[in-house]
Amino acid sequence: MKKLLSLLAVFVLALNFTSCSNDDDKPKTMQQKLIGKWEYYRHVHPDNSDSHDMDSDCATKKDYLEIKKNNNAISGYYNSNCVLSTSNYTYTFENTTNIISFVGEYSWSQIVLEVTSNTLKLDDGDGYYYELRKAN
Repeated sequence: MKKLLSLLAVFVLALNFTSCSNDDDKPKTMQQKLIGKWEYYRHVHPDNSDSHDMDSDCATKKDYLEIKKNNNAISGYYNSNCVLSTSNYTYTFENTTNIISFVGEYSWSQIVLEVTSNTLKLDDGDGYYYELRKAN
């Protein structure tokens, strides 16, 4: 009887370790991919007929948008003396329309055109889109 109980306990433990899947294997949602610090890279016309780099006033730093897990965001802008000014926002993301909306000192909404592990493209409706790159 003890032998049978020992075998049953080993079987239950083995089943416990093999039946659970790792949640890390699930693909990330678009909203999860947005999380991170993104540096403004360039402003582009959709047909690529016109674009310009998004240079900061500071020669050594890039302006950025940091999107956090807790629906908070920070925008950072550097002046010509490389002094950082930040503004705090809350944001919402609508999965069906891919619209991200920011509310804070200023409020705005943009359509997320694309997000990869290192590129974010945001359309603000002016005929151009912003391309941001993931900060290191």
